[in-house]
Amino acid sequence: MFLKGTEALRHIELDSSKVSRYAIIVGDPGRVEILGQLLSDFEIIQSIREFRIGYGSYNGLPITIASTGVGCPSTAICVEDLILSGVDTIVRVGTSGGLSEQVKLRDLVIATGAVREEGTSIQYVPLAYPAVADYQLVHSLVEAASEFGHPFHVGIVHSKDAIYIEVPETIPDMEEQQRLLKVWTRANVLATDMESSLLFSLGTIRGIRTSSILSVIGYTWDDEPFSGVESTVIEAATIVLNGFLKLSKIDEK
Repeated sequence: MFLKGTEALRHIELDSSKVSRYAIIVGDPGRVEILGQLLSDFEIIQSIREFRIGYGSYNGLPITIASTGVGCPSTAICVEDLILSGVDTIVRVGTSGGLSEQVKLRDLVIATGAVREEGTSIQYVPLAYPAVADYQLVHSLVEAASEFGHPFHVGIVHSKDAIYIEVPETIPDMEEQQRLLKVWTRANVLATDMESSLLFSLGTIRGIRTSSILSVIGYTWDDEPFSGVESTVIEAATIVLNGFLKLSKIDEK
């Protein structure tokens, strides 16, 4: 439950009557309209700073799509405001860098948990608190992904604040960052992004369901070129929408 007075902190002025309990969040505001093409009667209901919010339906199920901007601080603002507006199920659809060599370019990763190597969630709860996705939501996404047929993996991801640590030789703390990336790889962490660990931590704290499905668009150890980012994001979003349909049948019971 939110503390008294939280409403006064809201940064996104949303019309709660046009917000679904099921939401997809993306980083790039431009992706809101792109993914909105998957929905019927889609409309943008708010656009302020990095936050663009759209609303439509998928096979009759109301869906919200929202952009968070890059990184955990703005993601926390967006997620908190979505929760205040009635959202209780959130999946991040985004991009990531591959850590495990088992994960190939264009593969999708459905996250079950995340390494909390970012600073925002630590201001909510100590680092010992685990960042885990909702098991029921993950199960629905895995079922939908299996039916869709796109290569995917299920497991732990890593979240960070500084994207350029993926190229450790460009930063003063090069040796330590290279060491950590090797640690996460040896620990079978699949991919790295900039938002998932905050989303999962906040989801558990606030009592809502969260997960992420990430498109692998590069490697932390190689500069292999990649094209077709938006197509894999659309594929990931399609899986999420069908996962929401599966979950909604359970919610109706």
